Amino acid sequence: MIFRLTFNSALAAAAPVRVGVGGRLAPMLFLCLLLAAEGRHVAAQEGPRPATLEGAESDPIDARRALTAGVAKLWAVAPESVRIELPPDAPALVDSVAFEPGSGDRWITTFVVDGHVVRRFVRVGHEQGVAVAASAMPRDHVVRSEDLTTGSRIVWGPPAGVPPDPEGWVVHRPIDAGDALVEPAVRPPLLVRGGDEVEAVFARGGVVLNIRAEALSSARSGELVAVRMPSGKRMDGRAVAPGRVVLDTGANR
Repeated sequence: MIFRLTFNSALAAAAPVRVGVGGRLAPMLFLCLLLAAEGRHVAAQEGPRPATLEGAESDPIDARRALTAGVAKLWAVAPESVRIELPPDAPALVDSVAFEPGSGDRWITTFVVDGHVVRRFVRVGHEQGVAVAASAMPRDHVVRSEDLTTGSRIVWGPPAGVPPDPEGWVVHRPIDAGDALVEPAVRPPLLVRGGDEVEAVFARGGVVLNIRAEALSSARSGELVAVRMPSGKRMDGRAVAPGRVVLDTGANR
C-alpha cells in the first residue's frame, strides 16, 4: 500500500504549534499533526459513496436467474418462457454475468467470480405455444380442425414469430398424439404439380393476360415454379393458388 504525503501550506498555517528547542517543531510531532490535519481536510471534501452494484460488493447472484431475466428483457418475452442450458462447469453463483447475443442458440457468456473471469457457451431458448396432434395421423392425411389441440415445445434460439396454423396442411410422416404439427412433419399442400396444366398470369404496364401453360415443377404457396408457355418459352413464376402461377416478367428463357 502506498501513501502519498503532500504539504498543504493552508493546513500548516492553521496549526501554528511550536515546541522543542529554539521554538522549532519536533520533526515527528510536526509530521503527526500534518497527517491528522490532512485527513480531516480530505474527509470534509469526500462526497457520498456510489451505490453498490448488484453482485459487485454484495452477496453473489444466481447466474441462471440473472441470465433468464436478461434474455427475457432482450426478447420481450415472459421470464417463465426462457430456457437456459448451462455447461456443467459453469459457475452457479457469480459476482456478475454478461452475454453476447447472437442469431443462434449458443451465446458466449462471461461470468465473474471473486474477480476471476470465466467464459463459456450457454444455450438459450424459449418455450413456444404450438398446435399439436389431438390423435395419431397417417402419412398424406390432410389436417382438419378436429385434429388440432394446443401445446408447447422448446425452441432453441431467438423467437422467430408465431407458427402458422397447420389446418389444411399435409402430413409427411406418421404422427402420434401430442406431436407438434410443424414443418417438416406437416407441410402446406402443393398448389402446382409438375406436368399439370396451369393458368399463368402475365401482368405488365396495366395489361393482364391469363395463359394456359405447363408446370415444369411442383410448388407450394409462394414457392418458385417454372412453366412452359405455348410458344415453347420457359418462364418462372410463383404459385399463388391451386393451378395458378403469377409470372415473373423479368425472368424468362
